[in-house]
Amino acid sequence: MGRKDCSVNGTLYGTSFGAEQWLVLNKVAIVCASLNVSTHILVFLSLAINFISYSPMAIIIFEFIYVPCLGFALVSLFMTSITDPGAVPMGAWPLERYMPIEIENQNENSQTRNTRHTIEQCEKCEGNYKPPLARHDKISGRCVVKVDHFCPWVCNVIGVFNRKFFILFAFYTFLSSTTALVLLVMRSIHCSYGVGAWIPIIAWNKFNFDHDIVGCKKPSSFSILATHAVVMCVFFSTFVTLLAQYLAVTKGSRRGTNDSELVKTELNEIFGGSSNRFEWHWLLPLTVEFPDEVMEELLGYQIDYFHRDQHWQQNYFAESFNTS
Repeated sequence: MGRKDCSVNGTLYGTSFGAEQWLVLNKVAIVCASLNVSTHILVFLSLAINFISYSPMAIIIFEFIYVPCLGFALVSLFMTSITDPGAVPMGAWPLERYMPIEIENQNENSQTRNTRHTIEQCEKCEGNYKPPLARHDKISGRCVVKVDHFCPWVCNVIGVFNRKFFILFAFYTFLSSTTALVLLVMRSIHCSYGVGAWIPIIAWNKFNFDHDIVGCKKPSSFSILATHAVVMCVFFSTFVTLLAQYLAVTKGSRRGTNDSELVKTELNEIFGGSSNRFEWHWLLPLTVEFPDEVMEELLGYQIDYFHRDQHWQQNYFAESFNTS
């Protein structure tokens, strides 16, 4: 585990400081993500072949609801996997309010010394600066800002820049699973899966069930889709619980009501933009963008372009401070 790279057609993929494209090269996570994609494709094929040919309504639901949701889910999964989650680059250095000189002056003018900030450097990241909101992820081998967890099913760390894609993946997976479940119920009624035991014989003939329809003789396809729907619904409910806990923690730590604080504490910290109100781009797997004036505040660091390939050191700060 840790930072790994591989070169494909001259492009360096991996999680090292010099990688051109972010990609976690963990074997277990790659297998899990492949199984994730395979499950979606298997359900899609099973639905298309066995569960929609009997009804024009089922075809409409499949083509105009299930397929778009599945497409958005797979795109969101892909974006979650290849997006840099917020790894702290080499050359990152503390914001001005965390600089040693300012910290020392603040402590001299303060009556209490318990609020003294320390500038952390991550030994596992070659001594690179570690922002207050960053945590080292041992699988990717990098410090990531606002890291939530490492998810093997998307083969990536969930951080500040790909949390939106992860939520959209879970959301559209839930919608596609719910739609698949609706098609299953429609099909089960039409093919009388376990329904005949409780429907009176007189009323039964009015349903005019056709057992010769393609798919009605294949309970294996039914089992596959039922299992998928149940698993994904459980997955989504678990994720919603975790998200609710996360929001409870972040909203409980507000320190102000100005625009910068709103960007950092409301939902647009996850979905991007400058407004804390709902915007349509939140529903699309587009790259997260933040206003320039709050980007550094959100990440907790700035870039020292004079020492871009070296980790932050206090003497570098002193040189830059004296020349500015």
